[in-house]
Amino acid sequence: MAYLKTTVEVVELPSTTSLPLIVDDFSLALHLGIRNKTLWWLIRGTRTPCGENESLYTEHSVAKRGRSGKKGKRRPIHVPDERLKRVQRSLDKNVVQKILVGDHVAAYEKGRRTADAARRCAGSGILLTMDLKNFFGSIKVSHIRRMLMHHGYSRQVASLMAQLCCCTDSRGNRFMPQGTPISPSIANRVADLYFDQEVIAKAEAKGWQYIRYSDNVYLTHPEVLPRSEVDAFKDDIINTIQRTGWKVHKIRVAPKWRRQEVLGLVTNEKANVKCEEYKRLRAILNNCEKHGFASQVDRAREKINFKIDSEEALIAHLRGKLSYVCQVLTPSRRQALQDSFKRAVEATDRKRSAQWAEEDKNDSDTCN
Repeated sequence: MAYLKTTVEVVELPSTTSLPLIVDDFSLALHLGIRNKTLWWLIRGTRTPCGENESLYTEHSVAKRGRSGKKGKRRPIHVPDERLKRVQRSLDKNVVQKILVGDHVAAYEKGRRTADAARRCAGSGILLTMDLKNFFGSIKVSHIRRMLMHHGYSRQVASLMAQLCCCTDSRGNRFMPQGTPISPSIANRVADLYFDQEVIAKAEAKGWQYIRYSDNVYLTHPEVLPRSEVDAFKDDIINTIQRTGWKVHKIRVAPKWRRQEVLGLVTNEKANVKCEEYKRLRAILNNCEKHGFASQVDRAREKINFKIDSEEALIAHLRGKLSYVCQVLTPSRRQALQDSFKRAVEATDRKRSAQWAEEDKNDSDTCN
């Protein structure tokens, strides 16, 4: 008679066919390549507040970028344990990245470059920009769980995966930290579910285009609109985003007769480097070519980035900067900057080789 009371639980499969079949903690551990007890050990470690022995996160602080960093303001950073990082990378690759997002998401997705987002905003009549304050830290376990449940996972499985992505700070707050391998992918998909689609619908109804690059929101319209119409649309978008829990700040409206900037590039007619920035980059490359990189470290730290404190740091910064700006420069300007940087590196290598040869000779003379 006991068998007559037995019940069978029906498990719904994920709605996205490319997602792996995960129905409980055992199958989740299997897809992550770990044992079940290791999965629960990791989850306990993410629940433990930073600073305690069993926590899998350590809390640090780094100087903020730009003027805030120069004023001494610092940003708290929560760094995951290497074992947790490996599991987060596996979860990102095997599950999260298989949830596709639209072209409006311009950051952290394969094949999407920063300059492409700027090009899509070029030639606009009106450019509306805003930032999302504390974009990553505003994402809680409940946000991630709902996003995963939306794509077909059960509440139990979605909750386990969400906890692997979050940490607990010293005050007991549970949120998704910025510095983990899975944070960018999760943030894109949570934002896409919570407010991206609603904002896109409202924007398209009014003839606007919506692009989000991480926490930077860009809305463009091909024509110049009356100020009252732009203000009404702006307020509607801000209210839509803030209803979901994110705060909006650094709001700017730029018509076509003002400088329009997207991700550090000027986009009034086409995506291009700011004139003063190009001249500054060309000048420092010429100085590096004539006098060496070491002679420009102090100037670069003062004028460009206060974190540049060595010759190697300056070379790395210039290499990354060239990789970015050369995407939008004309062929002649691009070639001129690349050639100047190449000559400066070659001159530094020759000087270093000569110095090493002199040291080797002195060592040989000393031995003899």
